Amino acid sequence: MRLDWGGVRTLHGVGLDPGLVEAVVSARDMEQGHRDLMLLEGAVYYNRCLSEAALLVTSELVEAVCTGRCTVPCGLTMATDALYEISLGETASSETTLGSTGVADRCRSIICDSLPRLYQTARSVTDDYTLASFVTITGMTDPDENRWNTFTQTLLDHNPEVLTVKEVKNTRDWRAKIGGPLYEGFDWWK
Repeated sequence: MRLDWGGVRTLHGVGLDPGLVEAVVSARDMEQGHRDLMLLEGAVYYNRCLSEAALLVTSELVEAVCTGRCTVPCGLTMATDALYEISLGETASSETTLGSTGVADRCRSIICDSLPRLYQTARSVTDDYTLASFVTITGMTDPDENRWNTFTQTLLDHNPEVLTVKEVKNTRDWRAKIGGPLYEGFDWWK
């Protein structure tokens, strides 16, 4: 299937260069990877407000992470950071105004459809920051409480570093508060 990158809405108009996603997943150094990630964020999901382009970007990032196409550690760190932000996102008001509702829930559904592959990928991750991102990504999208708890308990049983432990606790608290994975419209501040 050919993706229509030129016709997709971004936060600034229409059209997104697919080379930007490739630059993020193939980053060779953290500094350049971060710059590319900020460009992608500014166009697609700034401040966790997701444009229509987030749907294509989510699909591409999940595929890159699950197939091992990301450079390690830089590209994988940048890709999971983007998926982290997207998994916590809401549909941008500009999308709602245009009648495109549910972009955020659809992005989470894309992630959810690949959870077995994401869990498999996470098993080989050793970087604390990236592993903590996997905890949130899966915690905000996996409706299977047993599967998610098994994943996080396995992590905790292997004595992970501080960020991962903190993210497991925080995400467990969020899931308990909202009764499962994230849904669009959840008010973080209540």
